[in-house]
Amino acid sequence: YYKFLKTPFNDIFTALNGKLGLFVVAPVQAFIAFYIINLFTNLEGIYPGTTWFFPLYSMICLTFVVEYVLLFNSVLWSARAMKTSAELDVAKNIQTTSLPHDFNAFPELPDINVYASMNTAKEVGGDFYDFFKIGDHQFAVVIADVSGKGVPAAMFMMRARTIIRSYAETGQPIEEVMTKANASLCKYNDAEMFVTAWAGVIDTETGMLTFANGGHNPRLIRKKDGAFEYLKMKTNFVLGSFDTVRYKRQEYQLEHGDTLYLYTDGVTEAMNVHKQLYGEDRLLNVLNKEHYSTAENVIDAVKVDVADFTFKAEQSDDITMLSVFYN
Repeated sequence: YYKFLKTPFNDIFTALNGKLGLFVVAPVQAFIAFYIINLFTNLEGIYPGTTWFFPLYSMICLTFVVEYVLLFNSVLWSARAMKTSAELDVAKNIQTTSLPHDFNAFPELPDINVYASMNTAKEVGGDFYDFFKIGDHQFAVVIADVSGKGVPAAMFMMRARTIIRSYAETGQPIEEVMTKANASLCKYNDAEMFVTAWAGVIDTETGMLTFANGGHNPRLIRKKDGAFEYLKMKTNFVLGSFDTVRYKRQEYQLEHGDTLYLYTDGVTEAMNVHKQLYGEDRLLNVLNKEHYSTAENVIDAVKVDVADFTFKAEQSDDITMLSVFYN
């Protein structure tokens, strides 16, 4: 019964958004009022000439008035909640479909095997990932996490993704892409939102990975015959706060068989019912649990382990991952 009723009740409470009182007050008020009326009518009777006739008659009329008002407000709020829920569903669909999902879209780049996923904590999220081709033999990957949650974060996320991608597709050096994207995001940012972002470009002919990091989590690399490890790297400031920040270019030489893994802090900060964090050590352990053969296998393994760790705990942050095999 618990499993059967859990989902519909959770949906009801979520849709009402704290307005459950509107649906509780009406029947409770009616029960109390009619109990009192019934008590007096059983004792005194209710007909013209009795002491309690007009007070009881007035209470009946008032009860029906209050009942109708409460029921009207309940129906009105239900309609508003359903409208909001429907609009958020549309927004989530737009956001989700705007991210690339065709992981086999680049047959002309046989050395690249890419896979990514995003699981939002709310209807819409502030994380995003992106990957796309630049020129004939360059492949760009981006992962980012916007401050805040909900609709404001989702709107800023869409703006950040569009700006970073538009600069990157021009073929400019990655440090210039991040510097210009930051300057653009600082404009018209009255809400003072910001985004952590990691953007890199792989030269598929040489294996050279050039990247810039704007306050984002450290990446992990696995050599062909080795284990995943966190790589130390310089971390610049987040994007969207100061338009004078200059981002620095960093490089890493990929060899055939190497794997790149990127993630947002929704992975390492996933929390279980005991308020314990998933953590970087557990992430490293599951990545090295076995030798995964594809980028999709890497992502799926982490997904399963995070789900096992959190179990019944509510998801508190967006969980986004991206992995690239350089084959």
